[in-house]
Parts: sequence; C-alpha cells; structure tokens
Amino acid sequence: MNYNYNGAYAHVGTNQGIKATWEPNGPTGSWWISQTFANQLWAQTGVFNSKWFYYIQDRSTGTDLVTINWAHLKPADYTKPHTFEISQQGGHKGWRFLIDGKSIGSYGIGADGSGDFLLTNEFADAGDKATFHDAQVMVSGVWRPASSAFSFTMGDPVLGIAGHLQDPTLAPGALRIGGPASVTNGTQLW
Repeated sequence: MNYNYNGAYAHVGTNQGIKATWEPNGPTGSWWISQTFANQLWAQTGVFNSKWFYYIQDRSTGTDLVTINWAHLKPADYTKPHTFEISQQGGHKGWRFLIDGKSIGSYGIGADGSGDFLLTNEFADAGDKATFHDAQVMVSGVWRPASSAFSFTMGDPVLGIAGHLQDPTLAPGALRIGGPASVTNGTQLW
C-alpha cells in the first residue's frame, strides 16, 4: 500500500508550543501535528493507526527516542473535533503532549521549538478527509495564530489540499486535506 503525506507547514521560529484542532471525517487515516527543535529532535502527536500517540525522533541520527501509543480511539472520537498540542512545561525545556487538554505524556527535549509546524496526514485513500483549524504557536507565553502556511505534499497521487486562499469558506489558519482542490508543493494556503 502506498501512503500519501499531505498537509501544511508554517515557519514559526523559536517557540514554546504548537497546537491545532482536527475535525475528523470518518474512522480512517492518521493525523498529527509536529515540529523540529533547535537540537534536531522532532516530535509529533495526534492519531496514528486508530490510537492517540506521541513520538520523538533524533533527526541527526534517525534514532527513535519515544513512541507512546496512549489509547485506542472509540467510534465517538471520530465524530467530534480534537485539539492536539505540544508545549513546554513551566518554561523549562521539558515538553508535554496533550490531546483535548489532557496530557498523554512528556519528554525532556532540552530545547525550544524552532522548526516548521506541520499539520499532516498519512493515508492511502483519497476518500480519507479531515480539516485542521485554529493552528496556533506559543511565543513568549502567548498563543497566536500561525500567520501563514504552505502546502506539503509527498506521495502519488497528491490528494486535495486547500487553505483559505483556495477555499474562502475556510478561515485563515484552517486546512482541508482530501477533496477536490489540489495544489503544488509550497503553495501558500493562508
């Protein structure tokens, strides 16, 4: 089975947190937010293979440091929105992973967030659709909207991606994955 990765990335610079709300459209696919850190660690949290999860990798060596599958989703979990968050704990370099405001774990990453904020999916079928909205980044202790984002596509075929600039019914800071709009890699979405 070939998997497609489609979504958005926002250049957010040094930060203390990222979060976005995921609106599922059925019980398929895997969806997450992620970012890299100044020390080349990479972290993600969301839904993978019908489980809430978080994951950390050392990008400089390709070593998996942590893979936590916290709990299986229930059918009702696919009928309502969920907020994914990765944020610093108490101003230290420890980071926590939250789903709907509930901590599913933490890790001493040891650095500020510094890389692109990704809102991403992994699925094999163009029928798997979802929307992310309220993409935010924490800077100096304050949550702010991610000011702009660009399309990220990998895999074939490229599945529909749209932001506010392609679909004005979407608010700035919102991303639809799946559906008719298809854009090239690096297209500005909002």
